[in-house]
Amino acid sequence: MSWVLAAQAFATLTMVGVIWMCQIAHYPLLADVGPGLPAYQARNVRLTTYVVGPPMLVDLATAIAVLVWRPAAIPLGAAIAGLALLAVIWVATLRLSVPNHERLGHRS
Repeated sequence: MSWVLAAQAFATLTMVGVIWMCQIAHYPLLADVGPGLPAYQARNVRLTTYVVGPPMLVDLATAIAVLVWRPAAIPLGAAIAGLALLAVIWVATLRLSVPNHERLGHRS
């Protein structure tokens, strides 16, 4: 189980770093793209998926594994809360971030 917890920590911290980089550097720079924004955004979404997809899936798989094969040192409530918070992140991504990126891709 220790490798599962290490993988989860790595995936979570990777996503924290990606999100900070996007918020501080990447998203503000989108304003400078100009008329090529739709093409840029289509490529941006495709390439970003390669970066965020694997850690998101590892985070999900390990959160489920922690809940199913929970070590005695992890309270059940903490395992449930961890998976619930991850569900909130996935819902926010699918309901907010994805539609916003699609709108950016249709601007001219």
